[in-house]
Amino acid sequence: VDDLSRQAMAKLFPRRHGDRWPALALDPASALRFAQGSDALDRHQYATARVMLGKVVESAPGFGPARLALARTLAGDGRVRQSAEQAA
Repeated sequence: VDDLSRQAMAKLFPRRHGDRWPALALDPASALRFAQGSDALDRHQYATARVMLGKVVESAPGFGPARLALARTLAGDGRVRQSAEQAA
């Protein structure tokens, strides 16, 4: 998978050949919670997703995908202001 990714990046972005992806500021427990929260969101289990994703945002505030996913759950609950804060 890594080789395929490098090949795709070299083809799509030849000037960035050899650049490394930045490290994710996410520990294994938070990564698991993010996966569980994303899965719950896909199954429309918004309350569960909101709790799981909220924990990820607390433990890894710089992890943007968790903030965007949390924003989706908040918007679904009609919490527009809070959703906009997370999306920003």
